[in-house]
Amino acid sequence: MRRLLLAGLMLAPAAWAQDAMPGKGIYTCTTADGRKLTSDRPIPECTSREQRVLNPDGSQRTTLPPFLSPEERTAKEAADRRAAAERIAQQDAIRRDRSLMQRYG
Repeated sequence: MRRLLLAGLMLAPAAWAQDAMPGKGIYTCTTADGRKLTSDRPIPECTSREQRVLNPDGSQRTTLPPFLSPEERTAKEAADRRAAAERIAQQDAIRRDRSLMQRYG
């Protein structure tokens, strides 16, 4: 009896950790031909479509955007780099202006 209780106590944290695993959810999407697909993992047939991730109670947790093609991914990365460069340039300009205002203002 004692061994059974000890084994149960040792396995309980593993069960709790497995229950709280990220990625646990219900994935659902509608295909191009109108079929509604549901799965416990991302749906391969819906990589080009938006997938909703639902909680076990059916409420929406998040939405997975469609996967990007290599060309789209390259364009998005280039746009992200341009936006980051613009943001850095703007921060530098603000820093320069503040420095000038402190020095001569």
